[in-house]
Amino acid sequence: MNLVLVSGIYFPDIGGPATYIPRLATQLIQNGHEVCTLSLTDRKGEPRPVEKWKRMFIRRNLPKPIRMFLVIRKLAKLSRGSEGIYANGLHEEAGIATLFGSRALVAKIVGDPIWERYRNSRKTKVTISEFQATQLPYSLKYQRKLLVWSLNRFKNITTPSTELAEIVRGWGVKPPIKVIQNGITCRSNKKGSGQPEGVLSVSRLVTWKNIDVLIRACANQKLKLVVIGDGPERGNLEKLGRELNSNVEFLGELENSDVISVLDRAEVYALISDYEGLSFSLLEAMMAGKPIVVSNNSGNLDVIENLQTGLIVPIRDLEATEDALTKLIHDKRFAQELGDRAQHRAQENYCEETQLNQMIDLISESSRLK
Repeated sequence: MNLVLVSGIYFPDIGGPATYIPRLATQLIQNGHEVCTLSLTDRKGEPRPVEKWKRMFIRRNLPKPIRMFLVIRKLAKLSRGSEGIYANGLHEEAGIATLFGSRALVAKIVGDPIWERYRNSRKTKVTISEFQATQLPYSLKYQRKLLVWSLNRFKNITTPSTELAEIVRGWGVKPPIKVIQNGITCRSNKKGSGQPEGVLSVSRLVTWKNIDVLIRACANQKLKLVVIGDGPERGNLEKLGRELNSNVEFLGELENSDVISVLDRAEVYALISDYEGLSFSLLEAMMAGKPIVVSNNSGNLDVIENLQTGLIVPIRDLEATEDALTKLIHDKRFAQELGDRAQHRAQENYCEETQLNQMIDLISESSRLK
């Protein structure tokens, strides 16, 4: 096959699609296919690692109508002579491009972008599940209609979790939806060199990731917190850290090798967000054999079993989060047992080659559909 892989973010951006697209492209090429990628970026012209496929970027900070036009035009051009488009983002642009001859094969949905925009633009804690029954303002209702129309132009849809598949069906999406869980590179635990780094979280800095709760919990218990990632909430979170006189370090966006290096030194990994499809950083922490604290959202519960492969706390429960973190910091034997079992589960179930080949099979099947 000759394929166009599309995403809204791309390495070294933080987020699942940013690392998944290069992994999928690598596996496709190893299987004898040809690919090119098209993504948005804030770093156009910046040197990037050498990769075996052609990469094209459009500036993210352009006015949205202009940016959409450029993406659609580029997709229509790239699609000539190819089997079609796999989209891990920019679904609306890919759908509109089908009006100009493109073939939309598979769309991977990792969340609800309308909910994310709603959370980002309002002082609200509404969860993704609660949002599905919310009466949308006209602007968001239009965005939902455009998203659903675009997804209905694809041959197949895939999500990393059953919960998200049900949410997407509830929007009125008609193509078949297949759950394909995420996977990561298998590795053995490597002990980090140097002083242990306390609690680590790898996350986009947005409200539903609840980094503010993590800062408060670590401040109250005098624990060091390291946060990898960036986003619109960074300024507010840094201000909160100063107000609480907390020992929190924001490292911003890092290359994957640097993320792994910091992860190997961490004593505990924490992911206490309102929602996750299936977090790549959580799987990386499991693969590294780290003791883990997660919130009880459905995506986390799909992979973490309480008291077996990690500790589970209620969403935004400060006291429970403090108790779980201090338990793992101070009870080294228990923490090691949890980390060992988490690593074993990751190695058995989440090595990426199987998941990537499932995705390639779905793309191949979609390319044969009329």
